[in-house]
Amino acid sequence: LESLCQLRKMGRSSLFYLYFLSFALLVNAMEYPNCMWISPNGSHYDLSPLAAPQDYSFKYISGTASYGLVVNFCKPISYDCNEASNCAACQTWNDASPSARGSIGTLAFMTILPLPSMFAGQDGVALSYYTGGFQDRTSEFYVTCDPSATQPVFSFLGENPIKHYNFQVKSMYGCPHQVSGSERVGPASIIALFLLLCFFLF
Repeated sequence: LESLCQLRKMGRSSLFYLYFLSFALLVNAMEYPNCMWISPNGSHYDLSPLAAPQDYSFKYISGTASYGLVVNFCKPISYDCNEASNCAACQTWNDASPSARGSIGTLAFMTILPLPSMFAGQDGVALSYYTGGFQDRTSEFYVTCDPSATQPVFSFLGENPIKHYNFQVKSMYGCPHQVSGSERVGPASIIALFLLLCFFLF
């Protein structure tokens, strides 16, 4: 109560700063998707630990051509993918010049869905990135449960249909887990509640 009384005595400039700071924190908390998903059967998945400080990269063969993939989860990649905005997955052409690279999905068009029928009986989720616009390219990452895979293990499954790139990612984070109280109430919810409280108090 004493704290609330002190808040009431704050000047308008201080309150404005308080609102601005809270709003900035709210935007930061909501900047990236939380990568948590509940399957139709009630299993909980959390891919957020796959958001790595450094991008993941690996090389693969499609047909007779050699390619590379630069990707991250729940956050944009730091790699310059031809200045693609908010890029989360980038394809590189290993047989071409260093500038031959292009986005195959952005964080803005991220979706999480159940695994397709080809993985029937396995635990995991399908994380999809889409570029939007005229590029119309999609990258699909089938994150399957492997308790021994503390680091993600990538494999290229093929391009089917055209401009739809399919990868399997074996990871311990493809396994369902018990939901905790902190997952039910995230930081964005707490900050939004604080802003609402400030609105009614002042």
